[in-house]
Amino acid sequence: MLEIKDLRIEYQKNPLGLDEKEPVFSWKLVSEKRNTMQISYQIQVTEEEQCVWDSGIQMGDTSICIPYKGEKLKPQTEYKVSVQIKDNHGECAEEQAHFETGLLKYQNMEADWITHGFEDDLEASAVFVKKFSCLKKVKKARLYASALGIYEFTVNQMPGSDVHFAPGWTCYQERLQYQTYDITGLLTEGTDEQEIRFTVGNGWYKGILGFFNQGNHYGKRTALIAQIDLFYEDGTKERICTDESWISTTGAIRYSEIYHGEVIDYTQADNPEIPAVKYPYSKEILIGQQDAPVKITEYRKGEKLLITPKKEVVIDFGQNLTGVVMLKIQKERGTKITIRHAEALDENGNFYTTNLRTAKACDTFVCSGEMDLFRPSFTYHGFRYISVEGLGENLDPKEFTACVMHTELEKNGSFFCNHAGVNRLMQNVDWGLRDNFLDIPTDCPQRDERLGYTGDAQIFLETATCLRDVALFFKKWLCDLKYEQSLGNGVPTTVPNILGPGGGIAIWQDAATIIPWTLYQNYGDIRFLEEQFESMVDCVEYFRKMADENGLIKSGQQLGDWVSMDVPRGPMLKRTEEIWNLELIEKMGATDPYYVANVYYANSAKLVSDAARVLGNREAGEKYRRLHEEIVQAVRDEYITKNGRVISNTQTANVLGLHFEIAEEKDRAVMMKCLLDNLQQH
Repeated sequence: MLEIKDLRIEYQKNPLGLDEKEPVFSWKLVSEKRNTMQISYQIQVTEEEQCVWDSGIQMGDTSICIPYKGEKLKPQTEYKVSVQIKDNHGECAEEQAHFETGLLKYQNMEADWITHGFEDDLEASAVFVKKFSCLKKVKKARLYASALGIYEFTVNQMPGSDVHFAPGWTCYQERLQYQTYDITGLLTEGTDEQEIRFTVGNGWYKGILGFFNQGNHYGKRTALIAQIDLFYEDGTKERICTDESWISTTGAIRYSEIYHGEVIDYTQADNPEIPAVKYPYSKEILIGQQDAPVKITEYRKGEKLLITPKKEVVIDFGQNLTGVVMLKIQKERGTKITIRHAEALDENGNFYTTNLRTAKACDTFVCSGEMDLFRPSFTYHGFRYISVEGLGENLDPKEFTACVMHTELEKNGSFFCNHAGVNRLMQNVDWGLRDNFLDIPTDCPQRDERLGYTGDAQIFLETATCLRDVALFFKKWLCDLKYEQSLGNGVPTTVPNILGPGGGIAIWQDAATIIPWTLYQNYGDIRFLEEQFESMVDCVEYFRKMADENGLIKSGQQLGDWVSMDVPRGPMLKRTEEIWNLELIEKMGATDPYYVANVYYANSAKLVSDAARVLGNREAGEKYRRLHEEIVQAVRDEYITKNGRVISNTQTANVLGLHFEIAEEKDRAVMMKCLLDNLQQH
């Protein structure tokens, strides 16, 4: 029997709030017969029983990333999808799916931006409240929302969603995601007592980011935009928008910073209520949610209670993870509980936080006297251990729950064997992905960094695609990379970029070419190349401008073999701008940094040529093929001796020469021997 399995629309199952104007359709086949192949397919899309696209019967085995080519999609509209296929045994199968479009364009967001009526330096998270009526029977209710900051919301005192850290981190000056929610089941029909309440934290927009404890990278105030559309059974519609009729106040969250933690005080009462204020901010930058949201994907109870030599009360969760700690507890009113987070204990078994640098990673809970549930909303930590103060030493570790948080990426690959060490390694790799894919691909989840390093992302991507479905995750992030690159300083080391100018550094710069090509290879979605081709070309042309008369990069900042094993280890110092600049020199390995840069320059030229070939651009394909050959020859002339030895002769230099085929065939054996000798020696 033939079946269609896993029918996806734009990589998602029955998506809500889709803003893609030409979504793609993909599916898999299941059959009891061997050697089964699809020989034809037909896709039909309907709106209220009216066909808006019929692909007709298409011969072939294509079943991935087939683009919609029908009538222009309407905003806020439900569509049904039917896929029929036939196989080489004459069997047929059919599968149904559906999707609902979002606003599709910013003009359909009628709401205004609003901000709180307090001072710019408000430490507490702002709360926005609207009460409204719902007197008729509701067919469906949709909420479209975004914020300058990060938000959570309730409807009639019930959590509105299990999404965290919305609207995510993008280049806010250019792009800001909005989210679509189905809130139908949260409304109490036939009453005028509906209430929606948003809490907005600083997040990445206003919060402290980077090495020097600086905030306000994008703005000084948090703000909200939200639109509720009520569709009634009688065919009428009502719209509720953020405006000056909303109330602004504060609540239990008195402080929140991603690096430093959160203060939740349930004794806080009589928070002032003042009208919200319209906020002059563009709606043109609004786009629908592009990738999967951040969610809590696992709950882990504390495993062990430890009393350290310093008498610290520590709970061990048995696994380094990213997230927050949840605690349900009843204590005397005003009881203050402090929870600090760490990845490790020191050599004496004491709580170790030196590696956090300036990040405080500390949450504070103040009890109301009733049964309280504490779970921070606008911060996260990288930790295995927590130090608990304010509850004494007689604790049950199972009362503390670690909420594992990351972008909800579907698992699509795993590896097991009969070697426990290899299995643990593979678990560590997957945990490393989960710990660092939190809306953007970060470098770490714990210290005063947590930034979207372009080099880290491109190096790990090939592994990530084997473990999780990361197509939309990187599609969203590449849009921001392209924007940051368009500012004229090359591809920065972090995207979104809050560190200032500093592009053109090989490996980081090359994310512009390597990531789209790797995604195309793994997902077969040509749009990665179509949408990023200009960015890929700009990457290579930026390198070309850096090159000298011999066609090689010989000047400018490069990081080379960054934090290589041959870099001397020194004491960890408190970060200052002077120390940061010194580290850029001291953490480079012995491999010539310009050799590394030119090898990657050559590789990026090749990838642009390959992408142009796939896109049918023969002229560009030939242009960058020749450039690749010229760079490779120039690298050979400059860095490889006539006997086949590479300058620097490090493990890195030899690996790069072999992997990127810089070495000529006659030199590969020599280079391999040098690599093996170096490995044996060290």
